[in-house]
Amino acid sequence: MTERFPGPGESAPQPRSFQGFTQILEQFVSNRLDINKVQELTRNRVSLDSDPSTWISSARTVEEGTHIRIGEQKVPESIAQQFRWGAETVEHEYVVKVAHEYAHVVQETFDQHLLRWLDGSSDIPEDALPYIQLYASLATIGGLHGLSQMDVYHEQSRTTGNLNVSVYEDMAETIGSYLLGNEYFLYRIQNVQGQITQEQAKELVEHVVAVVDTWKKKESEIET
Repeated sequence: MTERFPGPGESAPQPRSFQGFTQILEQFVSNRLDINKVQELTRNRVSLDSDPSTWISSARTVEEGTHIRIGEQKVPESIAQQFRWGAETVEHEYVVKVAHEYAHVVQETFDQHLLRWLDGSSDIPEDALPYIQLYASLATIGGLHGLSQMDVYHEQSRTTGNLNVSVYEDMAETIGSYLLGNEYFLYRIQNVQGQITQEQAKELVEHVVAVVDTWKKKESEIET
């Protein structure tokens, strides 16, 4: 990568809006993004609807699997600045929210291995290693995305054993941005809340690509 990243002691400036959302929305509607593939492969166990009364989105376990609810309202401006999504409209925010919640669905496939690794186990299957490497990289960087730095995640980390919930949310933001395409993923990496070197950015790319590719392979095998 030759792009400019904040150096030691620098903080990333408030980013300009991402200019590629029109293309993302067109691709999303026509089922040409990785997020569409995730939705397709989980259609029998993940349901999705929206809530016009809030901007907050959530995923919860139900009898049939997982139910995702997307808050339709626009994120408050002060919080949107912290999130650094580059979104200008509710439509832009909607697709980012969907990608984030489905990133959690991807995470569920590997979470048991991550928790065992955090508890000290070295008996980890090879296909879970990229996921653990992604967690380790984000933990080393510390505070990559704005959403993960919200107080609620710091509070949760006090009650989740060895799992750092802020890092876990950073994983969802990183995976979710990749599900919306390479250009948006690069935009998010270039406009992180914290500090990141080009070498760290390169590692994140490698880990995220491996996680998503491995997940799609495992899910496709289940379907057949």
